[in-house]
Amino acid sequence: MKGRSFEWMARIGYVTRGTVFLVLGAVTMLAAFGSLRRPAEPKDVLHTLLSHALGGLAVGAISAGLLCFAVWRIVQALLDADRCGSDLKGLARRGVFFIQGLFYVALAGIPATMLLGTRPSSDQAVRDWTGWLLQWPFGRWVLALTGVIVIVSAVATGINGIRAHFKRRLAIRGGERAIITALGQFGFVARAIVYAAVGAFLLMAALHADPGEARGVAGTLRAIQQESFGSIWLALAAAGFLAFGCYSIAEGAWRRVEAPTVHQAAIRAGVKR
Repeated sequence: MKGRSFEWMARIGYVTRGTVFLVLGAVTMLAAFGSLRRPAEPKDVLHTLLSHALGGLAVGAISAGLLCFAVWRIVQALLDADRCGSDLKGLARRGVFFIQGLFYVALAGIPATMLLGTRPSSDQAVRDWTGWLLQWPFGRWVLALTGVIVIVSAVATGINGIRAHFKRRLAIRGGERAIITALGQFGFVARAIVYAAVGAFLLMAALHADPGEARGVAGTLRAIQQESFGSIWLALAAAGFLAFGCYSIAEGAWRRVEAPTVHQAAIRAGVKR
């Protein structure tokens, strides 16, 4: 596959990811202001979309776009598209890309399965997976480790947002770049807080050996809503998702993408072909 093809997959993926976060932010904001009883899952929005004309085409496009982003993340990991290098720090960064790629493969499967008539619940899927894992001898340890990894990744995401290293790859200058950077910073930090809470719920499920304590993103947002000043916290999370959605779409348009071919990646790695 040529680098140009990878570039288009990356840009389509960034825009699709941004669209998903805009939808998630919008329904979360509606829940924060009382228009919805509780934060809806993205699948509920997709199901509503399927009931309209050309809804199936739109849902299929979302699935394909998320799959494009998954492939791009894996390209970043395996072919070192961002030139992270092969030192410990670079390999760690590429490892995060690879894990994110697998995550987005699974996420792309949600709208794909809905086209086949199923309505998967992210919270139920997390609980089912947690329950299955807890049945194994070392399942609690694996689940606890997963929770810790999610928390650590969330912290890294937050630090990345605060430092705004991502702005180096934006091929845009002036006030527009400052606005996009600010949106990205706010969005990264908001995502980090929510994902850290998801990891904490996984960790608690492992400590108590109770799959019912595990939650996905929607379940975590509902838990936030039930806390003191929950509507305010929920509104801030929604604003963060909206900000990140706008940033991701802008990234699809203006990010510098230097996607290598397989041959170029081999040369960088010092492999003789």
